[in-house]
Amino acid sequence: MAQDTRSPQRRTRAATKDGLRSGSFADPAAGSGSERSVDNNVTAWLAKLAAESGWLERTAYADGERSWTYADIHQAIASSATLLAERGAKEGEPVLIATQDRVGFVLAFLGAARLGAIAVPVNPRLGAKDYAFMTADAAPRLVVCEEGLAGLFPDLPVLEANELERDGPSRAPCPPASVDRDALLYGQYTSGTTGKPKLVLHRHSDVAHHAVALRAILEPTPEDVFYSVSRTYFSYGLGNSVLCVLSTGVSAVLQRELPTIDAVAALMARY
Repeated sequence: MAQDTRSPQRRTRAATKDGLRSGSFADPAAGSGSERSVDNNVTAWLAKLAAESGWLERTAYADGERSWTYADIHQAIASSATLLAERGAKEGEPVLIATQDRVGFVLAFLGAARLGAIAVPVNPRLGAKDYAFMTADAAPRLVVCEEGLAGLFPDLPVLEANELERDGPSRAPCPPASVDRDALLYGQYTSGTTGKPKLVLHRHSDVAHHAVALRAILEPTPEDVFYSVSRTYFSYGLGNSVLCVLSTGVSAVLQRELPTIDAVAALMARY
């Protein structure tokens, strides 16, 4: 097999040009223009991709002592969306997510997406002043957070991640909302190094481009196991632990605690 000597940047451009037009990594919104469709919803696309690729019985996530298959996670996303809606999440409105790296984050992020809501992941270790700025700026309808953080969001409905993981999968599944290709999927805050943090927004259709780029550069296989030191509220960590995982069929290990040398070494030895 001939070696591809192109730079990663050129390989990505080539993959994006060709890969978005056909095959498993086709743009879920290609050709839809501004028309609303269930097929444009990233959760519908990811679930269909897993089924058609034969990934459903494979492990998607290891979170502590529990493993979640692709079938488990997609069923839980659909059901958790119902619980999010019961607590106030709605189409076109932000849902602030302040959790550790855990399955609860995945259910909150993609459960919001299934409703057509906009996920806004933030650092779960911030203080009241930072959260006050973010909630005033993003104006979320609901906050999903770690146990003990609810008091930092006194004027908003709160759903704790433990409750979402426990009760979300038992709800009736919610069908994916019909959205157009430019519908907002999520927003992430910049670091604020040179001023106030700014919310950077991304669309449902962006995930297909992300998947094509990762496939071209990393060449993941279903036998790969991903672990990300970068947390899911960072752009890099979100790609590593959520978007790349569910769009390529790999498995991921989620670590709720901050990574230390010893903890990371133990995970590498285990997985």
